[in-house]
Amino acid sequence: MHLATGDRPRAIEAFTRAVAEADRAADVDPIERTNYLASLASVTADPQRRQALLARNEAELTALLGPMHPRVLSRRLLRARLAPDLAAARENLQALCPALRERTPDDVERYAACTYMLGHVEVRLGRAAEAGAALAETRRSAAGLPADHHPQLFARGAEALAAELAGSTPKPSPPSTRAWPRSVATATVRGSPPSWRSSS
Repeated sequence: MHLATGDRPRAIEAFTRAVAEADRAADVDPIERTNYLASLASVTADPQRRQALLARNEAELTALLGPMHPRVLSRRLLRARLAPDLAAARENLQALCPALRERTPDDVERYAACTYMLGHVEVRLGRAAEAGAALAETRRSAAGLPADHHPQLFARGAEALAAELAGSTPKPSPPSTRAWPRSVATATVRGSPPSWRSSS
């Protein structure tokens, strides 16, 4: 509710209190506790604190559901989006994208999101060849799907970013976060801290 009204300080206070109470209580749903952690992380400005919360969140969910559960994968994507810098985001995505392709081949949405994010990171790092390969993989993964499916949103973004890259445009602007499906854009909340996507 506080986030919906743009009151980030009260949202931080509420999420901090929810996490503390969940840690003390014996009867709290462990999945719900991980949701509190993710919510607190999404509004935490300090990058080290944010990454610690996300790492704890991911570890607890993995223990409960297994490493390739959709919830865990979404949190790994969230951690990459909120990484404190491009190098950390790239490291996360380089490990996650191949795992998605090999172990969850039917999860086209998350795979397209992962390769699209990786392509964007590589562009920002000035790694043209690596960016081109990642963006081509995004387009390949969405090929043949209906135009209104989420992977096609990533594919269109990848095509635009690849065109900018081919034109040697320095530091292309990141595509709108409106192109991110809800399952991936969990960090796109009012009052979120800046991530590598919004840095110059």
